[in-house]
Parts: sequence; C-alpha cells; structure tokens
Amino acid sequence: MKKFLFLVIIFLLTSMNVQLSAQQGGKAIIAGQVIDAETGELLENVNVFLSFTTIGTSTLKNGGFKMINIPSGIFDLIVSHVGYEQHVETTQINESDSLYYEIKLEPKILQTGEIEVVAESPIEWKKNLNRFVKAFIGKTENASECKILNPEVLDLIFNEDIDTLVASSDSVLIVENAALGYRIYIILDRFIWNIDQDCGHYVIYPRFEEIQSQMSEEMSKWSENRQRCYKGSLKHFLRSIQSGIGDEENFKIYAGTLIKLGTGQGHYVDPQELLLMSGIDMPVRKLIFPDYLRIEYGGKFQYNESIINLREEYALIDTIGNLLNPLSLEISGFWAQKRVAELLPLY
Repeated sequence: MKKFLFLVIIFLLTSMNVQLSAQQGGKAIIAGQVIDAETGELLENVNVFLSFTTIGTSTLKNGGFKMINIPSGIFDLIVSHVGYEQHVETTQINESDSLYYEIKLEPKILQTGEIEVVAESPIEWKKNLNRFVKAFIGKTENASECKILNPEVLDLIFNEDIDTLVASSDSVLIVENAALGYRIYIILDRFIWNIDQDCGHYVIYPRFEEIQSQMSEEMSKWSENRQRCYKGSLKHFLRSIQSGIGDEENFKIYAGTLIKLGTGQGHYVDPQELLLMSGIDMPVRKLIFPDYLRIEYGGKFQYNESIINLREEYALIDTIGNLLNPLSLEISGFWAQKRVAELLPLY
C-alpha cells in the first residue's frame, strides 16, 4: 500500500492575491508615500513590493516609492518596516494604470510589565534551526543548494510535548537559491510545524531577485532547473486543466476515497468535469470535485503522484495556473514535498 503523508502548505497568499490575467498588454505604475500613522513622520527604507514577483523597491527620504512595468492582474501589495505592523493590501492592476497610495504604518505595540527572558542555549537554537530548514526549505536536491543568509533574525520555539516548532521574525528572511538563480526576500507571517509528522502550514510573502551571472553555463543551469521545477508541479497541473490540455501535458486524474487512491485505485476523471466558470468579468474558474483526487504526472524522465482534497467549497484558478485561495486545498504526496527550494515567481 502506498503511503501519503498529508501536508497543508499555505504559501503566503491572501484569499485573492495573484491573478496574473495578462503578462501581455500595457504596463502599469504604482507610486505612493509611506508615513508613520501616529506621528506623520515620512518613513525611509521601507520595503514595498508585490508578493511573489520580482517587483519591489524601498522608500526614499520623503517616504516616496515608485514601481513600474507592472502587468495586469491582482496582487498583494506588501509594505514592511521593522518596528511597524505589516501592511498588506490587495490591489487590482489594469492595463496602463497609474495608481497612487498613501500608506500609514501603525507602530507595533510593545508589551509592558514583567517579562521573564530565558536564554536559549546555542546548541538548542542550532537544533531548532536545523528543524526549521528541513521543514521550510525542504529536503530535495534543490534544497542542498539553498542557504538562509541571515538565520539570526529567526525566533524559534520548539514545544516537545506536541513536537511542534513555531517560527517568527520581525525582519526580512533572505534565502539564496543557487539551484534556481534567485535571492528571495521573505516576510514570514506565520510558521507552525509538527516535526515528527512533517506537516503543518506557513504563510509567507516573498519577493524574488534574480542572481546575476556572467557565466552562460550557470544561466543555462538555472533556466533548465526552473523548467524542471515547473514541469509536473501543481501550477503546471492547474494551468493545463484550465487550458483544457491536461492529457496532452501528461496528467491523469483519478477520483475516490483516500484509501482507494492510496492503493492505486479510483475512477478516471476528465479534467473538463472539474471546472466551472466563475463570472464574466473575472478570468478565473472554480475547481470543484468530491472526495479526493490522485493526480499522476508522466512527463519525460519523471513520474510523480499527488493527492488533493478540497477544504473549502471550491478552489479558484487563474488563466496561468495560480491558485488564488490556497487555503482551499489540502495537498499530499509529491507536491507536498516541494517547498521554498522549489519556489518560483508568478511570472
């Protein structure tokens, strides 16, 4: 009997965050100013970016910022600064838009009263960091080429009674992925992980930056690895059924109970049976299915299986395969092992 360990990974998305309906068409501009909500002070060096993209900047001395060449779609605009509450605003970008935002950041409220601080031993902290890296970065081939550049910004608490690790950070976590050629700046919104069962969830807001290289061999390696990460992935699957070419892209879908699917049984499902249209003005579709689905991918040089289950009424998919409400799916099998080391930008 095949065993599937269930894993819910919540990658950083709010309920409707990344509907990239068109990389084509005109390019928009987002500009604005960031100020202290209490004092009115103009805030410099504030991180401003669109989650899951390479688009981002920092505010100037006058608190101003500007981002250009933004494709049409719906994005999470993230504004983050040490000592302030994080600002997340979902924004819809239309062709050739020029949008302006005045963003007021709320200072974080400091806890008062007696606080008992117990210093964690270096040995224990390193042990927790190792737990975090395996859960967060993953254990794949790509993971061996990933490095957290500033692990000291992490607060790590391990509860032995329930074998659970909780991680948090007030700073931006920087991950360098030498396998895919990205440096990723990550705001860690939450992280809760059961170490023994290797399951849990985390919410992150990442900004991607391409690593520059003058070596054609290295750039070719990154391109090949990025394509390999995409092939057979959840996004590849969702994009293929959205386009009606699931079979052509070497995906097979089977429905049934978890027990039947885990033993290789289940009945074949036509991808077109899973999707419903979702509004005239929204280029998204609803994914609806009963029970569980086993998705088999048989691409060139690889084969993998994953199982998904709906945790909400439906899952929303945009035209290029982005899952717009990630809390809607519970994932196990191959896809559940793909973590930050396999993370790609939306476009």
